[in-house]
Amino acid sequence: MPMVRVLRDGVIQIPMEIREEVGIEEGDYIDMKINGKDTITIHIKDLVDEDDSWYWSERWQQMEREADEDIKAGRIKTFENIQDLIRELKE
Repeated sequence: MPMVRVLRDGVIQIPMEIREEVGIEEGDYIDMKINGKDTITIHIKDLVDEDDSWYWSERWQQMEREADEDIKAGRIKTFENIQDLIRELKE
């Protein structure tokens, strides 16, 4: 693990190999937490508009993965028009 030096005002530079491996890019936000007396944990923060937060919930993302699997497996139906869809739903 690379060693870094703390500069003036507490500035640290995360080495490029670490940034590349975890996907940190310029402008990203990170969350820092103190774990014990001498350990700091850094997590990449995704900033999501509050109105869109439902989409990023674990439950919704699970449903998205299931939908993707259904599409790949061909477990879908398409309809020429809304009337055909309604007819299918009533059956």
